[in-house]
Order: sequence, then C-alpha cells, then structure tokens
Amino acid sequence: MTDDMAMKRQLLASFRMRFAPEVQQTRENLVDSFVQQVLLDAETGFTVSDIQHNLNSGLRVNLAGNVILDSLKRLISSEIVEECGSSLEGVRQKGSKKVRYRLQPPARDRIGKQADESTNRFNSVCKKLFGDAETRWEEYAEPFFRFLSSVFSRLAGENYRMIRGEVSHSEVMASSAFLSALDSVKSDLRSLDRRLFESAAEAFFRDPDPDYAAVKWNMAQNYYALRVIGIDRQAMAEEVFADAEFCLDTNVVISALEPSESHHRAFLSLWEVCGRLGSIVRVLGVTLKELDRVVAFQRDLLAKVIEQIPAETACKISSDFFEVYVDRKKSQEAVDLDAVFANFENPEEKLRNSYNVEIEEDPWFDQMESEDVVGEFANAVRDRYIKMRNRKKGDPAAKHDAMCLLWVEERRQEHNRNVWLVTRDHTLPGCVPPESGSKTLAVTLDALMQWLSPMVVDVVQEGDIALAYSEIISSRILPQERIFDLEDFIIFHELEMTCRSLPSEDVEGCIRHIKHNMPLLNPSNAADREKLARSIAVYLADPSRKYRENVERYESELSTLRDEIDRQTEVSARRDAWLRVSHLALVFIVLEAAVLVLAATFGSGVNTFQRIVNSWPFIVLPLAICVVVGWFYLGRRRIRALGWPITKLFKSE
Repeated sequence: MTDDMAMKRQLLASFRMRFAPEVQQTRENLVDSFVQQVLLDAETGFTVSDIQHNLNSGLRVNLAGNVILDSLKRLISSEIVEECGSSLEGVRQKGSKKVRYRLQPPARDRIGKQADESTNRFNSVCKKLFGDAETRWEEYAEPFFRFLSSVFSRLAGENYRMIRGEVSHSEVMASSAFLSALDSVKSDLRSLDRRLFESAAEAFFRDPDPDYAAVKWNMAQNYYALRVIGIDRQAMAEEVFADAEFCLDTNVVISALEPSESHHRAFLSLWEVCGRLGSIVRVLGVTLKELDRVVAFQRDLLAKVIEQIPAETACKISSDFFEVYVDRKKSQEAVDLDAVFANFENPEEKLRNSYNVEIEEDPWFDQMESEDVVGEFANAVRDRYIKMRNRKKGDPAAKHDAMCLLWVEERRQEHNRNVWLVTRDHTLPGCVPPESGSKTLAVTLDALMQWLSPMVVDVVQEGDIALAYSEIISSRILPQERIFDLEDFIIFHELEMTCRSLPSEDVEGCIRHIKHNMPLLNPSNAADREKLARSIAVYLADPSRKYRENVERYESELSTLRDEIDRQTEVSARRDAWLRVSHLALVFIVLEAAVLVLAATFGSGVNTFQRIVNSWPFIVLPLAICVVVGWFYLGRRRIRALGWPITKLFKSE
C-alpha cells in the first residue's frame, strides 16, 4: 500500500469527531480532530508545514497556516498537544512555522488505541467478506478501501449539496455510485476475483452487521467532514436549520410508528436532536390520510405476494411492512397480518403521545386540492421518480408529495418559516415547483443525520446511530436492479403462479427482465397483464436462457483476461525490445569505433581530421547496418511496443 493511501486509510478509518453541544463549534472541532490524527505519527513533532503537507497528500485538504495555528493553540490549551522545545509564545511569533508540535502521551495513547481499533475492525470486515477467496484476503483490502472511498466521497458531496440547496432538478442521486465505484477500481481487480468482489461489496451495504455499520458510519461521517471543513464559519452556523420546522413524509411516519422497522432508530435520532434544538416536528393531515391509504394497500399487497417470494430473495426486498412480517416470522410459525399492521391503528394519537408531534390540519389543502398547479406539479414529481428509479409512482402518492412540497414552499414564501419536508424518498430533494424561490424543499433522513451528527451522538449511543445510518443508506447506495419491492411480485399472483419454490435466481432474473424491458406496464390492467404473461412465459421456458447468461458471463471474464494478457504481453515485449535495442547499440558502438580507427589510419587526407571527414560514407555505414538488422532483430511487435520515436525510425507506425 502506498504511503498516501496508508495515510488516507488511517485518517478516514480511525478519525472520530469531537462532538460539540453548539453547531458553530463544529468546524473548529473537525480541524482539531484532523490535526490530532496527523500528529499521531509525529513522534519527534511536526511543523505547521508538515501538518499541511500530510493533510494535503493524504486527504487533499488545503488548510491555511493560520487555521492550523489556531487549532494548535486550542489543543495546547486543552493539554492535548505540546511544543517540542519552544514556548507558547512561539505560536504567535513570525517564525512559528518552524516550531514543532506533538501529542502529549495521554492523547497519543487514546488516539492510537482508536486507530488500532479501527484498523482491526476494517481487517475484520475484509476477513468476513473475502475470507473464502482463493488468494489472501489482504489482497482485496486496498481495492476495497478505494471502492469505499469513491462511494462515500460522492455520497458526502450529494448530501452537502442537498442541505445547502444546490441539488439540481435533474440530478440523479447516489444510486449509480456503487457501479461507478466498481469501475474506478477495475484495474486493481485484474488478478482478483471480480465476481467475489462485487458480491462482497453488495453484502457490505446490504447485511446488518455491526462491524459493517461502524465502518460505513465512520467513512460517511468523515468524508462529509472533509466537505464542511473547507467552508466558512457562517455556512456551518445554525442558519441552515435555525428555527427549523420538520414535516415528516409518509415513509418517515411509518418508521416512527413501527419499532421493528429498520429506519426506526434513525427517526429516534432525529427526534432526540430536534428536542435539543427546540425544532418543531409535525405531521400534516394529508400525510395521515395518505398513511391510511398506504397501510390498506400494503396489507392487501402483502397477503397476495407473501407466497411468491423465495427465501433467498427475502433479504433483498425493500418494504417496511415485509420487514415487520419477517421479524415476526422468526418467532412464530403463523403470522397474523393484522398483527403486522397493528401499530398503525390510531397513528395520530400515538404520534402525539409518544413523540409530541404536532398534527397540522391546514384548510390550505382543501382549497388547493383541485387546483391545476397541484396536478401539473404531481406530474413533474411522477416523471422525476420514473427517471431516477425507473419505476412508476402511483397517482395518489405523487399528488400527496406535490401538495406537501407546495405547502412547504407556501410556508417559506408567505410566512417566512424555515420549513423542511423530511423524507426517505431520494427523488424529492431538488424537486421544486416552477418559479420557486427555493432550490430544495425536502431533505433525506440520512443527509439530515449527517448534518446533525455532532449533536446526535451526544444523546444516542454511537453504535445505535451507526446501525441506523447503515440501514438507511443501503437502498440509496445499492443499484436499483438489485433491490426488489413487493409490487414486483404482484404479477405472479395475477397470473396465479407460485414462485416461492422456484430457484431465487430465476425469479429475480425474471423480475429484472420485466423491469428492464417493460417497467411501466400495470399488472392490474388486462392488456398489460397479457403482455407481461407472454414475457414471463418466454423467459422461464426458454431453454437457452441460462446458456446465454453463462456465455455472456464467460465472455465478459474472457474479455477481462484477454485485456490482462494483452497488457502483460505488451509489457514483456517492451522489456525484451529495450534489451535488444541495447544489443544493437553495443554493436553500433563497436562497428563505429572500428570504422573510425580504420578511417583515421587508411583514409585520404593530410591529417586525422581530414581522413575521418573524407571517409564519411563509411562512418554512416554502421548506422544503416544497425537499422536494417534492427528491423529483423526487433520484429514488428517489439517495435510497436517501444512506441515513438522508435516506430518513426523503423517506419512502423
């Protein structure tokens, strides 16, 4: 592993923020934490320039010298850092950049222990993921860290832009980060098992493992810190969420009401920090109506598709209610569907009593429900969802989202209130009405957790917040074709098929085939259902399907191997070519020396110089001989491997 990569891995894997009770202290604490981490390797001390160099080479963070000096003063006053042979006055002197600083022993022991724990945790994760590899798991560690760095760097950038209202209307969020990150480490996987790497990466983001969660939380938090560390103090102040009012979308209300739902911990984190900030948390009356509709629809849907889902596919289903069903299934043979939805009875009362949530019944919704602007904006919401998720959003859901966003806009413009819609739908941030004065009206739950994390972990255990964050980003990071909804299985019920006993890869492949080729067809429509039935019959009955899939996979692997062989062949040809060029050069030197000696001895002329000049046809003869012989001695392949200007000399371009 390179020194820069080792530094980056140490900083990002073991770094922990010093959490502050006031938001405006966050940037200073971030700088202090990074400075401490750099000084961990400075046994004899680092100057300010050394600290700048390490931050820049390891993390590409450029901090001004005075910012680092201010941080060192804070750390010295806190008895965390000490000077090496200088007084505190040296910090204020012009030559202070020559002063060396190091961690005091207690701080060094504490931070070193954290670094060791993080290194051991990351190694443990790699052993779990790559322990069955034919090569050693250590071979996968650096490519895997590069892959995670690529994913979380993009995720942090999107979350930062979302909070600052800089998400464009057409921007596609991090669902493509997974695949682009895999492409970025493709060259590192030439000698490794790429299929194993992809499977392990998917398991890392999907499986609820505490070690996976801790690594995800650390890297997400720290890449986000790298984003905010470069902005000015005012941008980090409470102005973004000062006097904020958070309206909960339907999907967040579901997380609030069901304790066994995977995002419930994330909601509790938000609720705790809002209580500390004095922020208002409310649920709109139209959201409660939408909740009733969703619960009724999902209960009917779950009853229809529960026998259509193979056991191996269950962990890939993204459904709040299916999670509750699976959780209850673990402890009892038969599960009563009424029990699965029991926590959604009387939601208004539970929200008020358990979380002190305000219920907003605004007459504005009754007045606007039939307005054209609502229908037009609902169409925009639906189109954006199709573009980003490649699936349809129902008309009632699109209308609900449109009305909520329009209400938030009205509150901001007409009442000058700092209102936000908190959602788990990553298509809503950046979706604003035409001629809106806001860049974004919604914020996702995971982005809000990152922004408020310095105030969350003081209240909630860090392990809990890591698990909550890990659970909430899995559906955002993993490619959409690897995640299934309950609605994907309804077509099998409509066709009176039973897929539970079929191989999971066949069922999953069939669903992907439908989503890719006919994503907008409606299984409840007779004409669409007939088209889907034909497509499913052809897919499942086609005897050559698996053969073609295997051929495609083998061709892909063969192409990768050919590329690697071509690369190794070119390297070998270039090495052999330069060896032969050295042979030709040696022959040329010997021949040229012999010609010069003969010309000086037997050439015509009154002195040696004239004899050599008059013998010039013989002097250039060795070069001509070497070029002609070199063409055959090197060969066309080696000449091309050498590249220009050798190819120019031998006319082989």
